[in-house]
Amino acid sequence: MSSAKLLPATVSVALATIAPRAAHAQQAATFPGSDRSIVTIDGLAGIVHQRSKVGNDDTQTITAAGTPATTGAFYGFLMPGVPLVTRPGFHYLVTDYLSVGSALYYSDSDNFGSVILLAPRVGFLFPVGASSAFWLRAGLTYQRWKVSLLGDTTVNTALPGVDALFVLSPVEHFAFTIGGMGEISVYGKAKTQVSFFGNSASGEEDVSASQFGLTFGTLISF
Repeated sequence: MSSAKLLPATVSVALATIAPRAAHAQQAATFPGSDRSIVTIDGLAGIVHQRSKVGNDDTQTITAAGTPATTGAFYGFLMPGVPLVTRPGFHYLVTDYLSVGSALYYSDSDNFGSVILLAPRVGFLFPVGASSAFWLRAGLTYQRWKVSLLGDTTVNTALPGVDALFVLSPVEHFAFTIGGMGEISVYGKAKTQVSFFGNSASGEEDVSASQFGLTFGTLISF
């Protein structure tokens, strides 16, 4: 074959090889793409139903719907828990599908006391398109609530939890999340200490709690 005929044939083969790769690059996933670090903000809005029981008291329930700004003001007087709060978090993709990380929440106010929430999670990411994925996460949520009314009350709970999120990424490095969450306590203690007229008394009771809901959030990846 002459060099004049060989050159067009070579060019045709090269184009046939490159074109599919270029098309694939244009359809590359916007989430997570090549990113490995993910900053999440869970619980920007949603609806969460919570149940709790302290000692021999009646079970208390609350359903919080809306945003933390519109619902968070009520939890302190109703029960030892946090029905709907914004949970900032950081997660790292160890592989294309396996993530490890944690969410963290803290607040302190004169009316409702202080709340610390730590929620480490191991997750599995399942891409379902160029810009969407399912993200399943599981772990243990630790909550500590301390309030001073007639005395000092501190409530500690440990709740295994699951988050089942759908991730939609309209642009690279940013995505919306929506999905279900559930947590059920395996440990809970409420300790109260009261002082009056120079005397003090203390007590301890078991606490059980659970919460389930549907929440909305966002994330950025890099």
